[in-house]
Amino acid sequence: MTTLDIVRSNTFVAELKGLDMKDVDVPVVGGHAGITILPLLSQATPAVSFDDDTLDKLTVRIQNAGTEVVEAKAGAGATPTPLPLPLSHWAFRVCETSRKAQRTSSGKNLPDVEKPSGFDQRERSELPR
Repeated sequence: MTTLDIVRSNTFVAELKGLDMKDVDVPVVGGHAGITILPLLSQATPAVSFDDDTLDKLTVRIQNAGTEVVEAKAGAGATPTPLPLPLSHWAFRVCETSRKAQRTSSGKNLPDVEKPSGFDQRERSELPR
């Protein structure tokens, strides 16, 4: 499982529910290929629900998202990893989580972490598919 798998999961859920991707957090566990990727959709924030058919299709789409990219390229070389968004998303989440933990354990009111430059301005077309 990689940050890219999490970003893809967040993106797909946000698309289906009409939410902003930056507000969606879908935990993902497991590997980085096919059925080893396990999106924990029941643990998503905000809470979302899907009918059984949509849930099955969404899970398969998340699991096969990397394969879709490779197949779309039809063997035309390595698949580039769009690092800026996943990396900034990961870094922001790490900082945000760390600050929340410090706030809880110390009882101090620490300042919020600022989102990376361009975090909210990404065009939808730039998001990984």
